[in-house]
Amino acid sequence: MDQLPPELIEVIGEHIRDKPTLKCCSLAASVFRGPCQKRLFQLLKILILRDYNTGSHWISEEPATRLESAPHLARYVRQLRIQFSPMGPWRRARVTWMRVLARILAQLTATQEVCLVAFGDWDQRDRHGDPIQVLLAWLTRQPPGSIRRVIVEGPENVPMRDFQILLSVASSAYFRSLRVEAGPVATTDDRLAENSLHVLNTPLSPTVVDLLLDPQLGYYTKSLRTLSIHLTPSNLLSSLVALCCATANHLESIQFNEWIPDVNLSAIVHLDVQPQLSLPKYLPNLAHLSVRVDKELHGQTFKPAWLLQSVIVNLLPSSVSPALRLIDIHVTMSIDGHQLQEFLGQPLGSFMETLDDALVENNTIKAVHWIFCNTSFTGWRPAQFLAVLDAFSRAVESALPKTWSKGLLFFSREEFEVDPLLR
Repeated sequence: MDQLPPELIEVIGEHIRDKPTLKCCSLAASVFRGPCQKRLFQLLKILILRDYNTGSHWISEEPATRLESAPHLARYVRQLRIQFSPMGPWRRARVTWMRVLARILAQLTATQEVCLVAFGDWDQRDRHGDPIQVLLAWLTRQPPGSIRRVIVEGPENVPMRDFQILLSVASSAYFRSLRVEAGPVATTDDRLAENSLHVLNTPLSPTVVDLLLDPQLGYYTKSLRTLSIHLTPSNLLSSLVALCCATANHLESIQFNEWIPDVNLSAIVHLDVQPQLSLPKYLPNLAHLSVRVDKELHGQTFKPAWLLQSVIVNLLPSSVSPALRLIDIHVTMSIDGHQLQEFLGQPLGSFMETLDDALVENNTIKAVHWIFCNTSFTGWRPAQFLAVLDAFSRAVESALPKTWSKGLLFFSREEFEVDPLLR
């Protein structure tokens, strides 16, 4: 075992899935100690409990003690997740959270992704200070470009000055159920001027997008390259399309109806009537277009019907998207085992002819990737999966004969990888 090349040891360590095995292999006597420790300590979770009766906080000293006793572990921490939760009546704040949080953050020198989950009021101040402000201050002190992604979920009443910091500290921002207070726009901090926001995803956060449409905040979206456009609520959809138009000259990827973790897809009510949307007329750098639609077992159309027929089709012409190379179409469908035979051979609707013409008329398109996702049955045997994928592929090939003859169609099954920071 000691004779294994380091590259092979790294690969083996990356493919160990279960945590008990990782812990066992991280022992000092194992050649896999380094790679397994890297996997184990890649994500650091900090839980801050708040006593809403007294306003005080409680935080465990264990992460700080562990990092101080083994300083080399800190360089493995690439992801930091801080979550606020109510404190149970059996626990009282005995440790000064300010000191513990400062000890933890002082050890982190290689962190690239930060997630903050704080449902309720943004203001978490107690007699020692505000943990959120401590985190923001730490973020602003990081070297430019070192923080690649920031995730904020749940808080309300976020002040404009703090929102501007969140927009400035990373190249990728994910804001879910975030509500920002309108207020005066502060001057951009010179320390953060080198950071540029390239990726923006704002599920269930209409106020965020409305504020970004303000010309005073246009600085933060001037380098935007990837934009996720969610369909619900309707006011968020219209605002995101407006932001898409405002940033059209430099967008490289647009993702329509992207999957939202922990949200029941069937519970989302699709807009049956096409909303009035003013789509961008010219996207000179758009290279990737992604869309997610649903399909009923016996239906010949996708839901929402207008998304493919009226939105995606209008973005395909070379006069609109001259740099378009790749199109991903995610199809979510519920197929139980006993319904398998009913699905085989189901044709698709006649509207696909329009899509077929649009796909072949743009000569820059190199691949149209159909990605099949079944939501009801994950324990397929290989033969079942191959039968479903084959039937689905044949139906699409028949509906898009011109695209198929050009060799542009590709098919696969969707593999959901849950982002550990969004759990």
